[in-house]
Amino acid sequence: MAALICSGLSTPFLSEAHAADAPKFMTIGGGSSGGTFQVVANLFAQVLSKESGIKVTAQSTTGAGQNIILMGRKDLEMGIVDSLTNQKAVNGEDQFKQHPNKDVRAISLVYTQAFHQLVRTGEDINKMSDLVGRTLVVGGPASGTELQTKTIYAAHGITYDDIKPQFLGINEGLDLLRNRQADGETAVVPYPFSTFTELTITNQGKLISLDEDAIAKLTTPGSPFVRLTIPAEVYSNQKEPIHTVGNPTVLAIDAGVSDDLAYTFTKAFWENIDWLKEQHHAFKNLTLEDAASAPIPLHPGAARYYKEVGVLK
Repeated sequence: MAALICSGLSTPFLSEAHAADAPKFMTIGGGSSGGTFQVVANLFAQVLSKESGIKVTAQSTTGAGQNIILMGRKDLEMGIVDSLTNQKAVNGEDQFKQHPNKDVRAISLVYTQAFHQLVRTGEDINKMSDLVGRTLVVGGPASGTELQTKTIYAAHGITYDDIKPQFLGINEGLDLLRNRQADGETAVVPYPFSTFTELTITNQGKLISLDEDAIAKLTTPGSPFVRLTIPAEVYSNQKEPIHTVGNPTVLAIDAGVSDDLAYTFTKAFWENIDWLKEQHHAFKNLTLEDAASAPIPLHPGAARYYKEVGVLK
């Protein structure tokens, strides 16, 4: 697989002078097992390792929240991060009250993830208010999924006191669903999400829309959320569009990483974008113009690359 990443390239992008000063190992935070964050983190690690000559590894975490906290502690140099979670980190809110972090920078926008509310079929759950009193998997503790779930539920007037929240990652939550120990699960992923596709094909689950009033609240000017529709028939037995919200996701890097290295990683990302698109549909609609408009400030090294290719002035 590594040979596919950079066919035609015989040397890393870093010059000998810069390579001498670069670290030998770096780590990128992904997400929970079975989730898109971890999949794309592994793909990035392969590309960046090959092109930079640095051994980059992907570390499984609970998601964006833990990634930002670990980046703040200098335990990670990079991470997959969403704009809502970063906004909370910058402002020192929620799980970041004791660990604010204003040093997260962007290499590139990667995709806009869609909030999915999956529920078990046969449970008479057809709208968000039907979730009250139910056992629901809301994401791993302090994860981006959990933070978004809490925020989106709040827009519907639902708090964790109104449900029985289970703080678990994707795969652990699926075990509860399949064993009929949970009534629903959230995921914040590009669609179609293969795991939820499997559940809808076997008629074990279905998606429900968010309420229009809640969507309007969540997508006011300045919000990290955008209005998003999952078209009909994306998932089996889904006859109608699913109305939800999306949240931009970014390949992030610590502000303390050198400009030269951030430039090298940005260049590596874009010179391997065709391979990345072959590996995962999350990248399928990504353009250079989109990437440079990431909702998190660009690292100066990344900005230098986007200026060179003409998408930033």
